[in-house]
Amino acid sequence: MQAKLTTLKYLAQFLPIWVLLNGARVFPFPTRVRLFGSVLAALATVFPSARRRAERNLALAFPDMTPDELRRTSIEVARHVGSTLCEIHNNDLLAMVARKAEVSGPGLAVLKKARAAGKGAIIISAHYGQWEAIRHVLKQNGMETGAVYKRNTNPFYEQIFLAAIRKGGEPVVESGSAGMVKAVRHIKKGGFFAILPDQRFRKGAALPFFGHPAWTSLVPADLALKYDIPLVPAYATRSCDGSFRIEFEAPIPKSNATEMMQESMKQLEERIRAHPEQWYWYHNRW
Repeated sequence: MQAKLTTLKYLAQFLPIWVLLNGARVFPFPTRVRLFGSVLAALATVFPSARRRAERNLALAFPDMTPDELRRTSIEVARHVGSTLCEIHNNDLLAMVARKAEVSGPGLAVLKKARAAGKGAIIISAHYGQWEAIRHVLKQNGMETGAVYKRNTNPFYEQIFLAAIRKGGEPVVESGSAGMVKAVRHIKKGGFFAILPDQRFRKGAALPFFGHPAWTSLVPADLALKYDIPLVPAYATRSCDGSFRIEFEAPIPKSNATEMMQESMKQLEERIRAHPEQWYWYHNRW
């Protein structure tokens, strides 16, 4: 009985998402993206629990923000999250948008050199902007890049979410030890992997992030050091017109894992300070 009730609960959670995803297909892709953004912004206004969590985190990082600024920013965060989710669930269409992205930075040449030499690489990004656009640009340049993802507890949503992520590049592995074994095998064969280490990790190091200690995974830097491959930060910032500016930074200089990840967090913080609405403030990062 309990199993049936749990299944019904997951189905009830999934059905509104399924209806919205499929109903929105009647609209052109840019309209779809704006629609999802507007729906999430409206929900953040009507149902404040998630918004307040974002506001608490924003206040921790930006203590000078007024209550009105925190509220406006948190609603824009929700709008951005809605647009991002819509794009991920329409990853084949996002690939077409990524073709027109403004791409810059020295890191792309470094990655091309690694691919030509048959070496792997770690692309480090964050839940900022539209991170999936980065993998599309790499794939379009002959550098298909795998990804690590966190399994969703809702089995109905999990199926469509995983299928969508796979359109950005293979292999896609689940976070955890088993997934990391697969990722390492891929890297040792000269494969590329994208990792988003901006969530709280149980293992790692407490590194300063917006002036507060935040548990951060050292795995990306550990892999770069162990296999002597580049660790390249990359960020896709959303523009007002729905396009993206994708920047591949210079590789993080090799030192030790803690220092390397601290440098990556410093760079991410600079991005977020410039565009706070484009980071996922719902994480319990601290």
